[in-house]
Amino acid sequence: MKTRDELIQDYIDQVLTDADQKEFVALFAGDETFREELNLQQQIHASLADRLISKEDELRRTLVSVEQDYRSKRKGIVVHWRKWIIPIVSAACLLVLAKVFLFPAASYYEIPEMRSEIVRGQEDPKLLTYEEAVKAFNAKEYAQSSSVLQSLTDENPDVVQYAYYLGLSKLGEGKYRESVGVLLQVANGESIFQQDANYYVAVAYHELGQDDEAKERLAKIQTTSKIYPKAKELLKRLK
Repeated sequence: MKTRDELIQDYIDQVLTDADQKEFVALFAGDETFREELNLQQQIHASLADRLISKEDELRRTLVSVEQDYRSKRKGIVVHWRKWIIPIVSAACLLVLAKVFLFPAASYYEIPEMRSEIVRGQEDPKLLTYEEAVKAFNAKEYAQSSSVLQSLTDENPDVVQYAYYLGLSKLGEGKYRESVGVLLQVANGESIFQQDANYYVAVAYHELGQDDEAKERLAKIQTTSKIYPKAKELLKRLK
């Protein structure tokens, strides 16, 4: 049988078994202290999730605020706070480590998947080569996809799609300056990739520490664009 703490953690992680689910429901229905413990743990997890990209001192203030707010609301109810000290401190330490090792600086954006263009029965060498790039790109093997896309772009300089994904592939490699050089050509042109290209140019500029240039690019994105919500979030990050 699992402990109360384990049941709460499994519930938050959404990994409760059928048997554990029944026990959890019974505790939740009949034990007020259990409900209070669950509420506290959920607040802690929510606060940590909201602060993944925040500074360490902001995280510390958030944790203190959560505890103080909870204490003020629960005056007169005894909650065993000692058992929460280790989880709170552990969570804070894990978050700092995750920020450094598991969540790199670029964790605020995601590189989209590369679209396949293959049609059954087609044997066009260019399409087959493009599909090689698609496979490598979507497997996040960006060095390989960049090599293939560079060849395609050199042979077909007027195909905007090749240039767009080459720029994204360079971004995935962490070659931000090269990414800017390629994506600017797309962002300054007229194509279905223009708006997205401006966003990823801004991302690359931000990674290079050129936030003013990043803001200029974000300002070019239309409010009706699908990428606009992400652009808005990035702009908040830059302020």
